[in-house]
Amino acid sequence: MCIVRKTVLVLAAMACGVAGAQVRQEAGDFVAAAERGDAATVAAMLAAGTNPDVDASGRTAIVAAAMNGHLEVVRRLLAAKADTESGATTATGNRTALYWALQNHHTDVARALVEGGARLRVADDNGRSALAEAARGRDDDSLFIVRAMLAAHAEVNGRCSPSPLPVVVRGASPPLDCDDVPIVAAISSGSVDILRALLAAGARTDIVLNEGATLLMWAISTHRPDVTEVVGVLLAAHPYLDARRGDGSTALIVAVKDPRTSSLLHVPVNLPPRPLPGFAGEIVRMLLAAGADARLRDNDGNTAAMLAARANAPELAELLQRAEGGAAPR
Repeated sequence: MCIVRKTVLVLAAMACGVAGAQVRQEAGDFVAAAERGDAATVAAMLAAGTNPDVDASGRTAIVAAAMNGHLEVVRRLLAAKADTESGATTATGNRTALYWALQNHHTDVARALVEGGARLRVADDNGRSALAEAARGRDDDSLFIVRAMLAAHAEVNGRCSPSPLPVVVRGASPPLDCDDVPIVAAISSGSVDILRALLAAGARTDIVLNEGATLLMWAISTHRPDVTEVVGVLLAAHPYLDARRGDGSTALIVAVKDPRTSSLLHVPVNLPPRPLPGFAGEIVRMLLAAGADARLRDNDGNTAAMLAARANAPELAELLQRAEGGAAPR
């Protein structure tokens, strides 16, 4: 009797092991189909009764599909009531399907997830928010997602603390040093509509970045062809116009120090005059019109006019010299 009982238990354990292996194989096949965008296989397996939330090595099908931008697979999984928050395990950095779609720039997938009820106030295990990822986009889907997240009261200002950087801002409170700031992402990508939406939702402009650069300096230094529109939005938001970063540069000096002109800053004076390339001249005019102080010097003693003259751009140098108004540079 004991031998029979032991045999039954062994056979039962073997059966369970086989069944468990089959379940694991099914889960692996399902997630693999989602990862490669095989919507037909995903649909067939769902119709055959596969659980849409099965996990394979820390990922669910909806995470695998979102990571790789497979919109049709995501739609089929959403229709099958897949859990949009599942699969956010250590294997995926605790990032949900929505976070992965945004990080990998699959904004059409991200929009489908938002419309499918995905949780909007999400961050990864390092605290980086999905809103900052969404703010990097420039398309209508990204704008829709940002607005939805803001309506859900996603954190618009990241994690901030008083800045230890040597930034000089006259007549203003000490600026903030912030991590994971959506407004910086929007400025970097030139997303003007998203930038406006963030500002309307209370995004701060008293933020400093590398070496004490303000948001205005950051925008100018991105060198995007459409940066003038971004600068215009920031100027309307009253940023720190005459703040100085660590090397003493103001936004006006940063504009003239456009790195694409760096080779011009040391040219022999006998070369024929030529204008600064890029957007420097237009940005300089915008800053002066907003009241930027042309008399300020960087730590090397240069005013913006001096830098323009050294770059062999006499028209811009003359404009800046007139803006100095004959007063002694400070």
